Amino acid sequence: MLNGCYAALPYLKRNPGSRVINMSSASSLYGVPGFATYSASKFWVKGFTEALSVEWSRFDVLVMDIEPPFVKTPMLAGKQARIIERMGVNLTADDIAQAVWSATRDTQQHHPISTPYKLLRGLSRALPESATRALIKLMSGY
Repeated sequence: MLNGCYAALPYLKRNPGSRVINMSSASSLYGVPGFATYSASKFWVKGFTEALSVEWSRFDVLVMDIEPPFVKTPMLAGKQARIIERMGVNLTADDIAQAVWSATRDTQQHHPISTPYKLLRGLSRALPESATRALIKLMSGY
């Protein structure tokens, strides 16, 4: 992703109002037990997106991300985890493609996908970090 973004920059700069849409995840909200490496990579995506959005704004390039929770893809095939059971796997790749398409028409930096994740995200912003940690712990069964 890093290499792709920087390789595209010369072309993006020539097209004011262009966009970069990175694929993050609901796992970037709080480290998800059982998915530590995946969560860490998505925290990186979110941080990279936020930094580039500031840096590249001078070129009129908007950098944003999509934050879906669990999606019905081969990556989750056979995965068993309490948090997956509790959050559910209700999104398809087509749902994510639609979210990306919708993101091309607004200026919001982060695009959380699905009502349950949007609620969890809102709660995590309103509650103290210890409450978010306790909620994640409860949902993941740790």
